[in-house]
Amino acid sequence: MSTLGDDILLEILLRLPDFRCIVECSYVCKRWFSIISRSKAYFSHRFNHYHRQKRLCNSSSSSSSSPSLPFTLLFTNLAMIDHYFFAEQYISERSKILHYGQEAALNFLPWKMYKNSLYLESSFEDLLLVGIYRKGCLFVCNPFTRQFVELPRSPNAFHRRSRYALVVSEYSKIKYKVVQISTEVDDITSVSPPFLLHLTIFSSETGQWSSSTFNFPEVALFDRCSYRTPIVGSNGIVYWPYGVYKTEGLVALDICSKQYHLVGLPRELGHDWRSLGSRIHVGVVRGKVRLAQFFWYKRKQFFVFKAWEVVDDDEMCNWNLVHYHDQMKMSECCMSLSSLLTIHALHPDDGDVFFFSLSNKTLKAKEDIRIFQCQMLGQNQSHIEILCNLPPKIYASRVSVVSLLHPWWPTQVPDLYHPTDI
Repeated sequence: MSTLGDDILLEILLRLPDFRCIVECSYVCKRWFSIISRSKAYFSHRFNHYHRQKRLCNSSSSSSSSPSLPFTLLFTNLAMIDHYFFAEQYISERSKILHYGQEAALNFLPWKMYKNSLYLESSFEDLLLVGIYRKGCLFVCNPFTRQFVELPRSPNAFHRRSRYALVVSEYSKIKYKVVQISTEVDDITSVSPPFLLHLTIFSSETGQWSSSTFNFPEVALFDRCSYRTPIVGSNGIVYWPYGVYKTEGLVALDICSKQYHLVGLPRELGHDWRSLGSRIHVGVVRGKVRLAQFFWYKRKQFFVFKAWEVVDDDEMCNWNLVHYHDQMKMSECCMSLSSLLTIHALHPDDGDVFFFSLSNKTLKAKEDIRIFQCQMLGQNQSHIEILCNLPPKIYASRVSVVSLLHPWWPTQVPDLYHPTDI
């Protein structure tokens, strides 16, 4: 091995199965340690990129899908982090094996004086975008490696209403953008269209924010269930659902061209009670945006789960139906007149898995909120598993669930570029 060049040795190290093996190899000799530690952000990016490409090749050449990556679920109230409630989380067994068993607490951030104003704004794999509302501060952090950077304050940090998305480059995981869409109006439903929305984008490459505005013809940002209105990013486009009392469709906004278009709902979804907030969820699965629907069909006594992927070719958006199950039986879920069924999240790396809760819709109920994982096995066939119980402190539809995905090597949070650093 001593005769091998650094480039060849790097390629050998990239083929190790996970970061635990990498850490063990780094102690073999000073040269190996130097190659790995010379630039952890670059090495972790190369390591994860290699294993992603390997999995894609294996998936395309094999009839069986590759195993999903380990994950952790974080539960918050209205995306606000309460010191007690944030301790509620579910860590998958594979995450524990990879030494991710520690709590994803955020006590390493400089936020102790403002803990009741801390929000989980967005996430990407094992990265979180965290905001301190009263201070107008934003942090990008990895809660498991305890790395973080504080972003410069957005020029629209104190707008009355804001939504954020953390968009990470698919070509370089060490480059990212933070997208803020905001309005200065407190209740946008009381204003006649068109609505003025502010688009503010932070780039990790420049270390600066850029701002623009545009008029929107719909109530597109904050509905009556605004706490259930996520903004998700994929391939340089951010998507979010719009509508006042129910979901009317998706907004697709290109953050480079700053052009947007509206995406109507799939025909099979329906435009009635089936499109209400607790029955609809927008997420990203293996880099593709999905719209999922889950509800209890009382008249037929069946559970229904449907999911579509967005197909956006710049000229028009279509929906690709990937799941259609309208006669599902779930013996683990006993429904009653007071039952509240809410879909909370999609597994970011397994298109057959989603997470939902079952609770009592009566506000004075003392019952725990039960969190389930549902894995689709075939047409109307599923495996249901109770992951955990949440205390009955809040209304279940106001629970925000963040699904963190653990890549082969923990994502490094690089230092910010500062324009004055020349």
